[in-house]
Order: sequence, then C-alpha cells, then structure tokens
Amino acid sequence: GQEADRAQRPALLMVAGLEGDDLAGTASALAWIEQLVSQHEQANAVRQLLDSTTIYVLPRLNPDAAESYFAKPQVAQTTNRRPT
Repeated sequence: GQEADRAQRPALLMVAGLEGDDLAGTASALAWIEQLVSQHEQANAVRQLLDSTTIYVLPRLNPDAAESYFAKPQVAQTTNRRPT
C-alpha cells in the first residue's frame, strides 16, 4: 500500500531468541513467517491480517549469545583439571 496507508495501520512485533539457547522460539518464529507467506493466497483470514497489519518479526534478538552458545563444547568440563 501507500506509505500513508502503512503509517495508519496497526503493527505487530514478534520477538524470539532472547536467550542464546532459545532454539524453539527462533524456530517457531521462522515457521510462523513461512506459514503466513504460504497461506496468503489460500486463507482469507491470513490475507486480511497481512493486508491490514504491519508485521515485524525478530527471530533471533540476541545473535551474539546464540553464537556463543553454539561455540561452546556441549560436554561440561571442569575449569581446574587438577583437583586439590
């Protein structure tokens, strides 16, 4: 639509991936986007939502924490290998 139209319609913000190990939230946000796009032509309710609402999706709000989480060894190790 026109820029003036977009400025007047409501907006929806979906935020996921706040924590580095929040895999389910990120996957759910991406799946929701895929579902909206794939159902735009078939589902009238989805078409109405997309035509009347500005949607912002942040599937991974904290990418640095996610990178750190995935970079760590998945097996816990002690920091002092020579116990006293």
